Amino acid sequence: MGYAKTYAIEHTGGRVVCFDVRPEGAGQASFCVVGTSDRRTIDLGSVQQVSDFETGEVLAHIDQAFGGPLSLSDSDVKTIRGRDKSLWAKLYRAPVIENHYRNKLFALFEHRCFKCSRPGKLETYQGMEHVPFWRGLDRDHHVPISLGGHLVPGNIVVLCTSCNSRKHERDPRAFYTTEQLERLRPLLAREAEVLAFKFDWERWQEDRRAYLVSLGIEEQLAGQVMRDENHRYYVGRGPLDASWQAAGTSEVREE
Repeated sequence: MGYAKTYAIEHTGGRVVCFDVRPEGAGQASFCVVGTSDRRTIDLGSVQQVSDFETGEVLAHIDQAFGGPLSLSDSDVKTIRGRDKSLWAKLYRAPVIENHYRNKLFALFEHRCFKCSRPGKLETYQGMEHVPFWRGLDRDHHVPISLGGHLVPGNIVVLCTSCNSRKHERDPRAFYTTEQLERLRPLLAREAEVLAFKFDWERWQEDRRAYLVSLGIEEQLAGQVMRDENHRYYVGRGPLDASWQAAGTSEVREE
């Protein structure tokens, strides 16, 4: 089925426009690159998104292009999940920024589980009164990893810990009602705007407190993470920790 259509495949190595997509087994697929005679093979675990190049429509399931479901072991799924978390953290760099955007995602879902409506519990910790921390809410891969989904805008649903465990790697069409899927569609469409972020090293080096405040982080919290070395999100006045610059850090509390 892949020959007649042209697809744009976003993957960890970049973007490719191709046709004649064929499953190759062992979690791989092959395709022809548009404008060349090259035929390439790709690891399906590296695929982040597939869209119809002509219409721009993002495919809800990668197997629509690849002709069959992904062949991933439990170990593969675990590896991809860990990589997704690392890529999420790398995008936001500093934990205080990552937490801020995580909470923006929770706010999009009204700080409650989309499936059962159970609200998250807002907690604070001594010396961290200005850090919104929502206990009991997880980020779920809407299209699961086993079907090619990744932890990217447009594929994240906020669920309580219980519902997230029950959904696990299930196809969303088997977990949600038709009405729920309809209500979910506009929320997923808004995620790209809500989570849009690109770390600005120049502004960070110029005045990191002002930069944090400009992102919407409360002034009190921005001040705390600058001065308090015991704060879990401390950034201080020196350069970011090398591990943040290389791969980001995050205290992941779900999946």
